[in-house]
Amino acid sequence: MKTLIYIVFLLYSNTIFTQIQGKLLDSITKKPVKYVNIWVENKDIGTSSDENGNFQFTKIDSTETLIFSSIGYKTFKTNVKNINSVILLQPKSVNLSEILIKKKGNTEIVIEKYKKGKINYYLSCSNKPRIIGRFFIHNDYYKKTPFIKSIKILTKSNINKAKFNIRLYTINKEGEPENYLNHKLITGIAKKGKNNTIIDISELKIEYPENGIFIAIEWLIIENNKYNFSYTMNKKKHKSITYEPSIGTIPVNSNKNSWIYQKGVWKKIWKTKSSLKKYNKKYNLIAMELTLSN
Repeated sequence: MKTLIYIVFLLYSNTIFTQIQGKLLDSITKKPVKYVNIWVENKDIGTSSDENGNFQFTKIDSTETLIFSSIGYKTFKTNVKNINSVILLQPKSVNLSEILIKKKGNTEIVIEKYKKGKINYYLSCSNKPRIIGRFFIHNDYYKKTPFIKSIKILTKSNINKAKFNIRLYTINKEGEPENYLNHKLITGIAKKGKNNTIIDISELKIEYPENGIFIAIEWLIIENNKYNFSYTMNKKKHKSITYEPSIGTIPVNSNKNSWIYQKGVWKKIWKTKSSLKKYNKKYNLIAMELTLSN
């Protein structure tokens, strides 16, 4: 028994936890890179850089590997022991398809409409990095209005001006997100309360891909998004935090078009266990509308 205790203590003592902090800069302009997704490889642990490019981990295993991911930059991977106070991220060129410039029209259509009043189940984020996504199929009818003008998302936030990122992807043969469609950071801002949050992306001139488009929402683990609250369970008070906003969802019978990014990989979303009958044993599909224009 004493030998066993000694072995357990020895294994534990070999794990050294440390606190790290740093600043992310563009390697060319030396300007801060904000809202970068930072996670521990193969684990559900992570954070985000703030609007000044700063990030920190208060307690992390010194043997871990960190992965830094952001739109417009090459993914960077390094061991915690190699973290410097300043980290330079290299810009990444994105091969965008050529756009034929035409006379601007005023035709618009809205696809995948949802009813705000009928949605009462939301996905939220604690202190674990999360990206959730929805796949939109292509329809020949969309060719009349081939450009994505705006994205509307149902959000619910306990704080004002909660920020989140939007990532746009093409898909591969397996139906998984693959290459980025946008080369610039897209950030949504949710007002306090339950709102339709609209993100205008018309200036990016993104054409709806013929094999469909994958749109993902990335929560930001930053101080300005943190919401502290308490709750009672089994007659005891507990404290917890969330990172706002929560994202409204629609109950569906299949997870074909619903995905979640965890531990560095994309996975199909799981069935919901809920006291709400219409959501229980259903899959969550992001409440999201697209406005297309010509």
